[in-house]
Amino acid sequence: MSFYWVNGEFLLFDAVKISPLDHGLVTGDGLFEVLAGYHGEAFAVTRHIERLKKTASSFFIPTDSLDRIDWHKAMRELLKKNKLDSGLARIRVTGTTGGDDLGSDRGNKELFVMIAAGP
Repeated sequence: MSFYWVNGEFLLFDAVKISPLDHGLVTGDGLFEVLAGYHGEAFAVTRHIERLKKTASSFFIPTDSLDRIDWHKAMRELLKKNKLDSGLARIRVTGTTGGDDLGSDRGNKELFVMIAAGP
């Protein structure tokens, strides 16, 4: 049983829904970072999120929604929910520009942001 953090909610694998029209799938419009988790804490969170935001900016992807996330809390809780808080873990942050059509226009939508964690 794996939990994922999706746009502020902790969801089980089967409850995670990504639109087949999400621009991450349709146009490859997205970004990611991978962090290490040590004994329930993510390593170098600020550095990784700043790099994620820099990448987003270089592709003209707005980062406002990224600034509203409590990254340390989200990752700590995700590691705990997945029982990965006593050893090493991998944490992957994925962001896409969302979307709901086959075009490449991003519109004004918030980023789709998901955090996954595994051994």
